[in-house]
Amino acid sequence: MMDHLSGGVTLHSGDCLDILPTLAECSIDSCVTDPPYGLSFMGRNWDHGVPGIPFWKEVYRVLKPGAHLVAFGGSRTYHRMACAIEDAGFEIRDSLMWVYGQGFPKSHDVSKGIDKAAGAERTEVIGKSARHGGGLVGNGTSYEISPEVPDITAPATDAAREWQGFGTALKPAFEPIVLARKPLSESTVAANVLRWRTGALNIDGCRIGTETRTYTSTGNPGANTQRFHGGDGRDPEIARAYAEKSKLRPPTTVEGRWPANVVLDHSTAWVGAITAKAGARVRVKDLKITAGTNGYGLVAKLGGYIEYIGVNFGAVGHSHMTATDGGLIAQVGAYTISGGGQIHFYAQLGGKFFAQGGTITLSGTPAFSVAFAQAVDLGLIVSQATYSGSATGKRYNAASGGMIETYGAGTSHFPGNSAGTGTNFGASPYGMYQ
Repeated sequence: MMDHLSGGVTLHSGDCLDILPTLAECSIDSCVTDPPYGLSFMGRNWDHGVPGIPFWKEVYRVLKPGAHLVAFGGSRTYHRMACAIEDAGFEIRDSLMWVYGQGFPKSHDVSKGIDKAAGAERTEVIGKSARHGGGLVGNGTSYEISPEVPDITAPATDAAREWQGFGTALKPAFEPIVLARKPLSESTVAANVLRWRTGALNIDGCRIGTETRTYTSTGNPGANTQRFHGGDGRDPEIARAYAEKSKLRPPTTVEGRWPANVVLDHSTAWVGAITAKAGARVRVKDLKITAGTNGYGLVAKLGGYIEYIGVNFGAVGHSHMTATDGGLIAQVGAYTISGGGQIHFYAQLGGKFFAQGGTITLSGTPAFSVAFAQAVDLGLIVSQATYSGSATGKRYNAASGGMIETYGAGTSHFPGNSAGTGTNFGASPYGMYQ
């Protein structure tokens, strides 16, 4: 299927292995792709290998001379992808690193493995897991909610105790990216740009930040004594002449910083009035919580756990509560909502909410501009609470694989004055509300 969007974009819907052969040679300006990493993700057949040379040769064929290729890879299989891209004819221009920090470790618990091999059952419960509580249990077609937080158990054998705390893998926190370019057809980049409009990077268009930076002439050409006496291996007379010339350079002003080959994510995002992260456990009781423009109330992220009771949520700029990147927030008693925001419950990226601890009282009809409850990107909200009072705004939104479970309470379970959105979980990329 081929769709034309606003006359400027042609969208081809289908398998790229089927679509690429239908495209004309030297017709595409650039390629940005996130191909399979060859990690057998969730046992899926499509991820059993990294695309090889034939695939990248076809990409090479349709790209214009000088066109750039950006391909995301996995930290364990990146080298195979990079070699295949180079062997297909591309020039490797750089390696980028996307650092995000919120990946989920897939590590084997060595201590548990020893107990299992010995046939020893772990019976002593020493705590609750904050990192892997709740979630969806299913076979790919039907799903059930598992709201219970798993127990942490003590090793049962001496050998298991010796290896307690040992695993087999680190948490993934970055993705390597290949930046490659199809060789130029012209003798210079300037000539290639004029013929094909490809071959260069828009540096100013990718600058980071908006601050103005001014570079002025060098005020003291004799400051680097080591250089001027040849101590750094350079000819001292040439160094002195260069410094003198630099005094004549006119000031240069640019906006933002030169783009680097490192991309940082989640550096300051999702910081709330109270934040639990990296496995931290926090109990919040009898507090009033407010936050300013774009502000957050409670935030649980990166395996953090928050339980709360007796809280009064006032006005916030964004969300009263956010569970993201595997964070878990649990209501353990009654509380009050006296101010609005964009969202009350916000679960995303595997974050989870369990509202099962009593009555939630709304005072003064708070308004929520996005939705009272929102679950996206595999976020999960489980609500069996009783709501007293009213609010304005959409009741709920379940999208992009998010799930909201009310145990049959109906579409008017959450406060609000407009209908919620959410459909069958199996119809990705939609969410499910039930």
